[in-house]
Amino acid sequence: MKTYRLTVSYNGRDFDGWQRLKDSNKTIQGILENAISQEIGENLEVTASGRTDAGVHARAQVCSFSCNKDVNLATFVSKVNGRLPKTISVLEISRASDRFNARIHARSKTYCYQVWNHNSNPGMYSDVAVGFGDAVDLKDLEYILKLFVGTYDFNAFATRSANKNTVRTVTNISVTQDMHLLKIFVTGDGFLHNMVRNIVGVAMACAQEKVSKEDIRAALLDRTYDIKGFKAPAKGLTLWQVDYD
Repeated sequence: MKTYRLTVSYNGRDFDGWQRLKDSNKTIQGILENAISQEIGENLEVTASGRTDAGVHARAQVCSFSCNKDVNLATFVSKVNGRLPKTISVLEISRASDRFNARIHARSKTYCYQVWNHNSNPGMYSDVAVGFGDAVDLKDLEYILKLFVGTYDFNAFATRSANKNTVRTVTNISVTQDMHLLKIFVTGDGFLHNMVRNIVGVAMACAQEKVSKEDIRAALLDRTYDIKGFKAPAKGLTLWQVDYD
């Protein structure tokens, strides 16, 4: 068996998330596996660095697959992209170590959440950015987001987390601004289900004085603290980068 590493980009707007589902033909994994299997002439499974939910995008999702045949690296990208919808694109392929697994060997991930920081509609960014009503002060938002940097039990900021380890390390959070568009970059060793969307939603609520900084600190120290109800919409979230040793 030979193992290959892919980098894939997609707009999640029209799909039911990454993970293949029995009752849906609109998953990224299912569509990608079908296209690659048809091109190679062999049924195979594509593993991603992590699952993205319905509506979530990826700038550089890293995937791996193994097959018996030698893949023509020079023509693979163009031929497979010819079988994919325009909202899914294979960016590159390379031969990997036979032991390489895109999920198991990922060391850190960076997500980007795009906020339209204005009381108007996002316009041209409507597929990938979310408006939260009144604009917030950038310096205040940056201060609030820094509260999440460190190693904490993020159970209070996860949607599904029963009976498993919910301690994660967020190594960095930064914000860039281009006119009214804010990009919030969150890097960590791993993320719980909806963790980034909850962090952004709570941070924006805090910047709008709907939640206090003390509430955030309490939720990071007490996994049972009730700070639900502020999850940011999926369409603002993009898997930005995956890092490996």
